Amino acid sequence: MADCSYHPGKDAVGACVSCGKMVCVGCRHELNEKVFCPPCANKLFVAKADVPTYVPADPVVQRVDPKKASSMLTWGIILTVTLLIIVGIVVALFATGVLEIVE
Repeated sequence: MADCSYHPGKDAVGACVSCGKMVCVGCRHELNEKVFCPPCANKLFVAKADVPTYVPADPVVQRVDPKKASSMLTWGIILTVTLLIIVGIVVALFATGVLEIVE
């Protein structure tokens, strides 16, 4: 019996259908009853990782003007901080007794 092309001394169990090299049980990769050696299997079966590109789920997101988005964020922060200050002042006025709830 022939030896494995990648592990001399180990008995080969088949030949790669792509390059013809003999492979042992440890090197054998099968698909649809076809035998492949490790390098040929890597070429055929291992997909090269592409750099992912961001595609938003909502196409409307692509039409937003960055300056407008920045302006909207700034106004949102200003209004939120203003509301928090007003609520803080009202709470402080109730706590000090300046304002009272009249029934």
